[in-house]
Amino acid sequence: MRFHGLDLNLLAALDALLRHQNVTRAAEELHISQSAMSNALARLRTHFEDELIAPRGRRMVPTPLAETLAQPLREILLQTTRFLKTRSAFEPRNSSRRFTVSCSDYAWAVLIPEVLKEIAALAPSIEIYYAGTSVKFEKSDIDVLIVPERFALPAHPCERLFRDGYACIVWAGNRTVEDTLSREQLLSLGHVTAYSERRTFVEEWLYSQHGKSLKVAAVAPSFTQIPQTVVGTNYLAIVPEQLAWQSAERLPLRVLPSPLDIPEMVNVLQWQAYQNEDPGLAWFRALLKRAATRLFDGP
Repeated sequence: MRFHGLDLNLLAALDALLRHQNVTRAAEELHISQSAMSNALARLRTHFEDELIAPRGRRMVPTPLAETLAQPLREILLQTTRFLKTRSAFEPRNSSRRFTVSCSDYAWAVLIPEVLKEIAALAPSIEIYYAGTSVKFEKSDIDVLIVPERFALPAHPCERLFRDGYACIVWAGNRTVEDTLSREQLLSLGHVTAYSERRTFVEEWLYSQHGKSLKVAAVAPSFTQIPQTVVGTNYLAIVPEQLAWQSAERLPLRVLPSPLDIPEMVNVLQWQAYQNEDPGLAWFRALLKRAATRLFDGP
């Protein structure tokens, strides 16, 4: 279909090109050939009388015109998605909808299994998919984002989902630690942390409040791999309480109170503003909140 001289099918191609800034990856997302995407780019360049994406060294970068088009185009496509998903009502038991979730591995590990239990009972055909990081949430139509409050995205609706304290975990066979930890022990013993390109909340808080840094002895590839990494060592780790207790149910670990008064971590639930009136997403958000309340006694 052509509208004001432009084939509207090209809008999806333009959106993919502006997000990926790469013809091959844009073609893969839309499940078309690279030559078809190159042809779409040529037609878009003719229509807008602009290169849209141009080489800079080994990379492709958007032109100034493309940068002004990117956000309005994304909003048009998201609004179209909402329009196409509109239904008169949402019946969970009869729905085969797929909900996408962006969150940390910790949030997924402690919360989503509880969510899936309720889905199995109420809506067995509904699917839940992990959909990447908050960066992807900003650039796509992912349904919900679960993120620590300090990383909440100001452009999107937001409400508190759950809060979790911190505890220490040690291997059950660790004889260097009794049933309580002193502040001196916590700072002198080797810690297991997770790989991160920036300081964790605990590390930032410890340094800002006490001018101290953890003695890192091992770095796990993800947050939920920390408990397994502690097993068989004399190391310890500071992790959210819910993760600590869940891990101790299946691994030989002891959970100890932290000798430091670390503030609770507050996690929030976010979604795209254009989906405010989506009855299916409203149901899913309510389900997430019920699961969080059962696990954490409310936000």
